[in-house]
Amino acid sequence: LIQKGKAYVCDLTAQQTGEWIIEGYKDHGPDCSEPSRTAFRTWLGKTYASDQQFQESWGNSTLQRDQAEIPLDTEKRFSWRNPPAKQDLEEAFYQLPQEQNWVDYSKFASDTNADCIRQLARQVKVSSHEAKKVIVFYGYEFELSGSISGHLAVRSLLDDPDIDFIAAPI
Repeated sequence: LIQKGKAYVCDLTAQQTGEWIIEGYKDHGPDCSEPSRTAFRTWLGKTYASDQQFQESWGNSTLQRDQAEIPLDTEKRFSWRNPPAKQDLEEAFYQLPQEQNWVDYSKFASDTNADCIRQLARQVKVSSHEAKKVIVFYGYEFELSGSISGHLAVRSLLDDPDIDFIAAPI
């Protein structure tokens, strides 16, 4: 809580820099822990109305939503982890449907990050009887490498009435 003149502002920050950057994603890639896998599968269950719709999207007629795995990263997908030789090209675009898992995991990471921010912002507003302004550092769409940064849900935060300011690099 920061006092600005006579007003108080709540700066919602996370991780070591306060910028809501998913911890360790640059060093370790996607979080493949059991809790993350369970959350991803739950997210898929809400995102796709049926296993058939999921199978069509992922291009796999036998895979069920509750069996989906978090994709493993590759050297060419995220070259900032393992810099390739200068002549190698980084794969910047996803091939669909065979890489729909990356598209969905990236959206899951951003949705999860933004959901946490929105829940905390709501709590600040409720606890302060709407008296506090909420600032969050988010929206680093070009500054963070890779689609799994957790910063691709900017619209949902811009639309949230509990968030008063979003600060991001210019």
